[in-house]
Amino acid sequence: MEKSNQFTWIKTYKELVEYLKNMKDRQKELISILEEVLGEKPKEKEKGLEFELEEIDPFTFLSYLNKRIREEKRLQIIQNLAQKLNLTVPEDIAGIPTSNQFTILWFPVKSERTNNEIEKLWNFFYLAVENKITDEAFSEILHMKGIGIPKLTDGLYLINPESYLCLDDPVTKYLKDKYNLTIKVRTYQDYLRILEEIRKHTHLPFFVISDEAWYYYKDKKKKDEAGEKEEPESETNIINTSFTLNQILYGPPGTGKTYNAINYAIQITRQIKPQNEIERRNIFNELVEEGRVVFTTFHQSMSYEDFLEGIKPVTHKEQSNAISYEVLPGIFKTLCDRATLPDGVGFEKAYKSLLNDLKQGPINISSDNKTNYRIVLNLDNELYIYPKENQEKGYTIPKDTLISYILNRNIPENLTTFCKVIKKQLKSYGWNDKSTKKDNYVLIIDEINRGNIAQIFGELITLIEANKRKGEIEELEVILPYSKTSFSVPSNLYIIGTMNTTDRNVEALDTALRRRFSFIEMEPEYDKFINENIEDINLEKLLRVINDRIIGLMDKDHCIGHSYFMNVENLQDLKLVFFNKIIPLLQEYFYGRYEKIGLILSPKFLNPIEYKESKYSKLDFPYEEDLEHTVYLIKSENEVPDEEFKEAL
Repeated sequence: MEKSNQFTWIKTYKELVEYLKNMKDRQKELISILEEVLGEKPKEKEKGLEFELEEIDPFTFLSYLNKRIREEKRLQIIQNLAQKLNLTVPEDIAGIPTSNQFTILWFPVKSERTNNEIEKLWNFFYLAVENKITDEAFSEILHMKGIGIPKLTDGLYLINPESYLCLDDPVTKYLKDKYNLTIKVRTYQDYLRILEEIRKHTHLPFFVISDEAWYYYKDKKKKDEAGEKEEPESETNIINTSFTLNQILYGPPGTGKTYNAINYAIQITRQIKPQNEIERRNIFNELVEEGRVVFTTFHQSMSYEDFLEGIKPVTHKEQSNAISYEVLPGIFKTLCDRATLPDGVGFEKAYKSLLNDLKQGPINISSDNKTNYRIVLNLDNELYIYPKENQEKGYTIPKDTLISYILNRNIPENLTTFCKVIKKQLKSYGWNDKSTKKDNYVLIIDEINRGNIAQIFGELITLIEANKRKGEIEELEVILPYSKTSFSVPSNLYIIGTMNTTDRNVEALDTALRRRFSFIEMEPEYDKFINENIEDINLEKLLRVINDRIIGLMDKDHCIGHSYFMNVENLQDLKLVFFNKIIPLLQEYFYGRYEKIGLILSPKFLNPIEYKESKYSKLDFPYEEDLEHTVYLIKSENEVPDEEFKEAL
């Protein structure tokens, strides 16, 4: 049942659309209006740099009004806008989807705007307002960089919520569960057919469906989480869940992004949930030891050569530390090879067993044609194999060369026989080279947004898509530039990235990468501290108050995560957390404006110092700087006694 004060925003948006119709040639004015109501300048980010917007389309304008922040603040923004433009002031925003902060712009970055994208968005806006959308126009916008069906239908819904419906994740799940409707839209005609099909199943207006879908999605998520918490504790929990191949966990500091990435990796590879932290740590270490999970951190110096393959210097102890330059696999290619190998885990175990045995002494083995060979370890800890009667005719077989042989890649012909003999020895350790079983592998990329994505991934950006992986219908292979071998990404390799939303270059994340990853938001988990009290200070309430104030002064992306309070057991622990972690973080946020830290925590953490003109030397010429002002310094831990600290909280 609709409440009388629900969906009051619809009238406001209708009036706003009428206003926007006359603003195509006044785009800078629109940008100024956004700056005024948002309290910040709309910007685009490219290669880690920020640029103020100089042009804008109506869809981007509407997306900015619904940036994913607190509902109260979103309502306040549209109310402020309505008052400024003399529109009907709404009382609610029920049923309006939020805009993903990473994809808020509808047009590419400036250097990639080569096809009149903003002009086309304005033209499409006019077609939508006049109900004259064509298949061609719909398709043209849909295939713009960064636009998909959820985003495109969201824009249409905001223009006319009575005729269009946003087909985002909550709505599609709601329609599937409630009406068994599977949503597949590729064209405008597909979209119209879906809307008609929905009308056959329910007489509810689209804006009511949007609102109900959001609450349904939210409740379902809570129930799923509650179900996880109620799992039995008597044994290791077996899980049966599916994970997308490429996902990024994003959120503010301390929300458990890396922690959860490791948990996901364990669930993907072992299909279990550890019972406690010790078990979790042990399982993760085992997976790393097995080579099934690789953890890396992106940084500005990370390159394609580090990630996939490149020519690198190699020092040979056998040859008096002589240096040669060889094509070596990087982190990602090494893991892809493991995931592609038959019985990859068994291969790693067998290879380690072989190395351990060789440390005790040489191994003699005969080939299928009865030729006797000897395998030893050289000074570089690599396999050296030679005919038993002539050590000079042997070869060093790097692990990468051996794997290439097993995967039927091109290797020097003179190494084939030696690789075959080593393969035979590995099979004696229990490795099954005929196995069709495919274990799951995981690459965890911490701080994925800190690297130059285009530079690191190169042609991989397409290969990591689910339908482009090895064995899939649209499988793609590329010839690698250094080794000249064919390469594809196996479908049993999962990529989990983490991203800190306080980083300046989060929104500059490569658009091509965004389209190929699912984004999972990590938020502060206040429920962990509901009954946690430190000398009458409730940690749950404390964290909520701090974050509410941060959101008010900044935004949701700069909140403080729950992990800061996880190991707090007494007042001294809490005090250490504040002075060693929370306050330094806030100092980063409010560099040079420490009085704002007082607004978030308490003035008791600040030491105000009055500066008057008398403090300074006299000058013989005019000086325009305001010499009389107050400077706020942060008190040290010793300057805040325990009782004062408790009062401040």
